[in-house]
Amino acid sequence: PSEKPRVTENKRLRLPPIIQGNDFPAQYDLEKRPPLVENLFRAKDNVLLGAPSKMGKSWFYANLAVCLASGRHFIDLEVKKSRVLIIDLELHRDDALDRLWRIAHEEGHNKMPEDLYLWCLRDYHYDLDLLITELDHRLESIGGIDAIILDPIYMLGDAGFDENNANSVKTFLQDIAHLKAKHQSALLLTHHFSKGQKGRESHTDRISGSGS
Repeated sequence: PSEKPRVTENKRLRLPPIIQGNDFPAQYDLEKRPPLVENLFRAKDNVLLGAPSKMGKSWFYANLAVCLASGRHFIDLEVKKSRVLIIDLELHRDDALDRLWRIAHEEGHNKMPEDLYLWCLRDYHYDLDLLITELDHRLESIGGIDAIILDPIYMLGDAGFDENNANSVKTFLQDIAHLKAKHQSALLLTHHFSKGQKGRESHTDRISGSGS
């Protein structure tokens, strides 16, 4: 039988050490991840917002982004002031900017929070490799980001990405998980429910595509 390729040292270094029980830190000495939004999600979390089409998922996240970037309360929840990147795959640039300005004005801002970043890709063609590679480069240039909002998943635009294919979805999640881990970012995704009456299904089962 052919010999399996050896794991390179660089790949080995990506994985954390195994911790033995007597090396565990005391429970109350643990360095816990701080919440970005109180009782909603913490630093480095994965968040998936699923709902039927036209229910306001994008508005919800846009409002959240403005509050995070400004450090103001979000729906009466305490917020940690954070650097936020919205990757808008659906709206044209002018519409995306107009939406954020409308929210900012409603929140009492006369200028946009400087820690809010917007990357509109509606009119551009790319595959997942290009998206991940370029996003990594852009985040390096920015100097890191606390939360990445990707809205919506189904507009990823890659002919090789199929939301109904478990391997396709798993590959996307693994690639972007590696990127968010590198930059210590929370990842917030939006996705729509599948069509039809879903009243008897749990909310997680209503989301369109693969269960991955």
